[in-house]
Amino acid sequence: MGYHRLLADVVVLLSDGEELGRLGAELFAHEHPSFTDIDCFVNLEAAGNGGPARLIQVGTPNGVLVERLAHVVPTIAASSIAEELFELLPNTTDFQVFDRAGKSGYDIALVAGAAAYHAPDDLVEHLDPRSVQHMGDLVLALVRSLAEREVRAADARHDTFFDVGGVRLVHYARPVDALVGVAAALLCG
Repeated sequence: MGYHRLLADVVVLLSDGEELGRLGAELFAHEHPSFTDIDCFVNLEAAGNGGPARLIQVGTPNGVLVERLAHVVPTIAASSIAEELFELLPNTTDFQVFDRAGKSGYDIALVAGAAAYHAPDDLVEHLDPRSVQHMGDLVLALVRSLAEREVRAADARHDTFFDVGGVRLVHYARPVDALVGVAAALLCG
């Protein structure tokens, strides 16, 4: 593995205070001068201690972002239905801060083992190293891709997406949902 030249800068933000109102992310978004230069962000979360890395949210419009993810990192658990369900929950992540500020981005999390989240068993020794490796491999490939090409999404396309067994990410433009629904109704009826 050699030197990998990137065309864009990569900023790594290690923030604190998420549970207290996303304080670190808010401070970075509103006061750090480099925030305006960021085209796309990748937010990492752990609401559990294992399982595969899962895309829990993606910025809107998401077409270009989901397409990039499917091309670069096909082995990710993801579903636009899960994304819609996440929005109904009282949970928040630093993702919302950057999304509200108009930045494109991904919210990727470990969610298996959620019973240990913020519990006495929420200890680093219970974190599955395979899950950390999966998230690391995924993020490295995605960040390299984001830093090698133009990221700004000019279109307003919004995609429906889902994984097939965690090995392939399928996506298509949202208006196709109606056709899929009609086809399913015809097949089931």
